[in-house]
Amino acid sequence: WLLFLISAMPAFSLNSMQTTHKVNIAVFDFEGKGITQAEASALTERFRSVLVSTNKFNVVGRQKIKLIMDELGLQLSGMVSEKSISKAGELLGVNRIISGTIGKIGDTYTVDLRIIAVETGKVIRTVSQNTNGSKENLIALLERLAKRFAGIKTELKKYDITILSLPGKSSVYLDGKYIGL
Repeated sequence: WLLFLISAMPAFSLNSMQTTHKVNIAVFDFEGKGITQAEASALTERFRSVLVSTNKFNVVGRQKIKLIMDELGLQLSGMVSEKSISKAGELLGVNRIISGTIGKIGDTYTVDLRIIAVETGKVIRTVSQNTNGSKENLIALLERLAKRFAGIKTELKKYDITILSLPGKSSVYLDGKYIGL
């Protein structure tokens, strides 16, 4: 037993002293297409908050981003040149920048995000996903994407439901959409 305790102690203390390296990241306000820019900004804030909560990133605050963008004479959202992104990223002290758009077409919300490497100004990853229905579904999608960026697996649970009605042949709506009799 004594030999086990002696050999186990150094490994335990080394593990407890290790620190995880966080990536310095900035999230530019998402551009709204079919939604208001105020809604897009609020959704960007939620995305930032979830990134922070994963404890995998040092996320630059919106005010600091706005200050640097104003200094460079750039808009906080929308398309920005690769050179401008690199300059903004350097001034912000980040390795990566996330930018993107949130759109609405009919009842479908679209989310298109880009991860940009500051050192090159090049897009290194894109993510495009859709969700139907409510803004709550959109918020849930953004939360899942932020966790996915942090390497946290999220699962959607699927359930089968049976609907019985008396009298029969009643109209059935799910999230305000007609799905059948």
